[in-house]
This record gives sequence, C-alpha cells and structure tokens, in this order.
Amino acid sequence: MSLATPDQRSEAVSLAAEALGRDFFADWLAGTARPSDYYPYLDNAIGKVAGEVFREPPVVRFKPADNTGAVALIAFGALLFVGNAIYAFTPGAAVGVGNAIAGLIGLVLLILGVAAFSSRAKEKARYETAVQTAFAERAAQWEYYTGSLRDTLRTNLHQYIGKLLGVPMRLHAEFERDSRAHEKLLRTQWADQIAWWQRQPVFPPAPAALPERLGHYEYEEYCAAWLRSRGYVEAVVTRASRDGGVDVECDDVDVQCKHYDTGYVRVQDVREIFGVASHHGKRAAVITSASFSKDAIAFASEAGVALVILDERTGQGRRADSSGFSLRRETLSH
Repeated sequence: MSLATPDQRSEAVSLAAEALGRDFFADWLAGTARPSDYYPYLDNAIGKVAGEVFREPPVVRFKPADNTGAVALIAFGALLFVGNAIYAFTPGAAVGVGNAIAGLIGLVLLILGVAAFSSRAKEKARYETAVQTAFAERAAQWEYYTGSLRDTLRTNLHQYIGKLLGVPMRLHAEFERDSRAHEKLLRTQWADQIAWWQRQPVFPPAPAALPERLGHYEYEEYCAAWLRSRGYVEAVVTRASRDGGVDVECDDVDVQCKHYDTGYVRVQDVREIFGVASHHGKRAAVITSASFSKDAIAFASEAGVALVILDERTGQGRRADSSGFSLRRETLSH
C-alpha cells in the first residue's frame, strides 16, 4: 500500500484521535497530565495507526528475469564450439562441413548467452535501484504521513477534550484554540475557564423546511424557532395587541416578521422597527418570506438593522443587508 488514500487517512486520524483521547483524557482529568504531555500518547497512537497503513512493503513494478536461460546458452554454445574446435585440430580427424557449421552455431549461441547474461545483470542492477528508491519514497511518505497525523491529532486532542467536557459542537474549534493556549496548564489550573465553556448552552436545531406556506402567526413562531437555533434561546412571539410592531422579542433584539407571498418590505417598515428597538435600547431585525426594497436595504445597512429573507419552504435564511450585525449569538458572556 502506498501513501494512504484520503479515506484511509481520514479513518486513520479518527481512530488515532479516539485512541489518543481515550488514553489521555483520564490522566488529564485526574490532574496528572497536561495537554502538552500528550507526546507519548501521540507516538503510541501514530505507531499503531500509521503502522497499519504502511504494514505492506513497497511495491516494485517489475522483477529481474532469471539467468538460467542465459547460463544454459553459454554452457551449450561453449560445449558445441570448443568440442568442434578440439575435434578439428585432432590429427587424422575427418573434418567436414557439418563440424564447421556446428562450431559456428556453438559460437553464436555462446555470444548470445554472454549478451543475455550481461543484459540480466543490468536489469538486476536496475531492479535493486528501483527497490532502494521505493523504500526511500516509503520513508518520505512515512515522515509526511506521521507529521501530518501529529499536527491533526494535536488539534483533535483539544477538540476531543471539549467534546468530553460537554462543549457544544459549534464551539469546538474556538475551544480548541483556547485549550491550546492553556495546554501547559493542568486542568485544575484553568478550571474557571473550563467551567465557562461547560456552561455554554446547546442550541436547538433550526426548524425544518415545510411543504406549504404558513399563516402569518405560524410564520412568527417559525421565525422565533429559527432565532433560537442561532443562539437567541429566549426568543418568544409577542402578544399581537401589545407588540408595538415587535413580533418576536429577544433580550437584546426586537424582530418584526413580514410574511408575504410576493412583493417587498418597505423602508417605512424598517424605520418603524428601528425606532421601536432603539427606544427599548435594543438592536432591530426584520425577517420576511419575500424581499426588501432597495431603500429598505440601504437604510438597514447604514442603521445596523439585520434584514433576513427566510422562506419556510426551504428552511434557509439569507441576509439582504450589509450592516455587519450578525444576528447570531455564539456564547454566553463571561
């Protein structure tokens, strides 16, 4: 097997990460190991997995031919040629045309045998060079593979720690960066930071796509569910008679929902929710199933209002403004 295929590499990394995390995590939790002490665990994991990937010897595409035929030609040609030569110089021997032809044939066979033997010797040298090259390439592949595996496993180790600590999946990459910054510390030495990561909520999944259009009030509930999946777990639909233009309320965002089959949300509607949200000391957002007018987009981009086109039939939301307001909450505050 040459350098592992992408699927083999991915599987090998997963297996090594699992073995590494399982063997290392207990010691880390016990406070007897730091993430920076993972090298012995890592070398063990690499040795097992990379050894499995490279367990077969390198393949050389050809093998040298056997010399038996060449040796046989040399022996037979020499016997025929020398035998007839000795006979020809024997006193009183009756040398005929047949003897001359036989001697000539022996000479030709001898020459052919020597040429074949020389060719086989060159082929053997080429084979030995190919074998050396194959093993050198295998050594280079091993270095590349284990180096790549080592870098990947270092990342996976920290993400694995985050997983076992209960850090939400969406934050694994960020936790990995934070964990690397603290990898020379024992778990007990950065316990407060770990506790903060463990407090991060797991957000509910985004609402699924629906086969048919919703009514306006059902669409507001759909928008609230979509906001909860983006970290606004407190998002709730307001009472229609007292919303003041706010359809979905979050702690720091007021949201207006416009459920249209066609048409545009006007700039006046965006100005209205912006004014109400500003009065409440919050940010503003407008979610619609249709689209927004150019004036509405221009105003929202300047005022910092999030404009979202959310079609319940696809379940996909996309931004229409360029305000820079992400309308996504990833973590709780420290």
